[in-house]
Amino acid sequence: MKLRGIFVFLVTASLLAGCVPAQQGPQTAAAVPNFVFTPPSTAPIKTNMSIGILKAEPLGNLWVEQITLQPGLPNQSTVTRPRMYVDQLLSSAQKDMEKILVAKGFPTAGTYPTLDEMTYSEKQRAVLILRPTFEVNANVVRQGYGSGQTATVSGTVTLEMIEPVTREKIWLKRLTLEPFTKVLPAKPVDFGSLFSVPPQTNDTQIQDNSLILLLNTFYATAMQKVWDHLDPQEIGDLKRQVDEVRKNSTHTAHP
Repeated sequence: MKLRGIFVFLVTASLLAGCVPAQQGPQTAAAVPNFVFTPPSTAPIKTNMSIGILKAEPLGNLWVEQITLQPGLPNQSTVTRPRMYVDQLLSSAQKDMEKILVAKGFPTAGTYPTLDEMTYSEKQRAVLILRPTFEVNANVVRQGYGSGQTATVSGTVTLEMIEPVTREKIWLKRLTLEPFTKVLPAKPVDFGSLFSVPPQTNDTQIQDNSLILLLNTFYATAMQKVWDHLDPQEIGDLKRQVDEVRKNSTHTAHP
């Protein structure tokens, strides 16, 4: 009789959940991507040493996500795809690095997706090309269904200065970012949502919010680090190396 009572309770709860719309828990405020860096100071242009900027290359697991196709079936497979907002962040970083160089006193030679997409005349006009790489990894600990997550993010920003015609590396700086940890919230699960099909949860919104929170923190930290370490005198001293490389180069046409 006791087992029968439990069975009746579960069936009744399921029917009620199917007839009554699942109550939505409190909505999480939508986070907004904030991929903007404003140089804290500016200097007048004091040199004709123009520098071009390439789009940053993303490395690490924060930029991608694993998707399982046809889970539970014999032919299930896993694919990797870029996460949302990654391209937006990388495009913003390219523009902000251009602003940083101008604020440091260097004229811009333009922004380019890759070195291959620069014309030969554009390469000749640019004294150097800045090629950044963002390597970021996130270790996410999940607490269970309906619970929050804890994400610890670590990363490295690599800055390369390249002579554009010969593609010779002139300067390299690797900046390690201090790891940071964020507690990522989750929506409380109400009783009705446990029996609805599909479950009425706010997981997609939470997932997007969590990613935006992590990317916003990373972006602000990374760009401040770039600002601190792009020293005008150090970069200006590279001009002699560039002149020497071009003097000894046999490149007379597009490489």
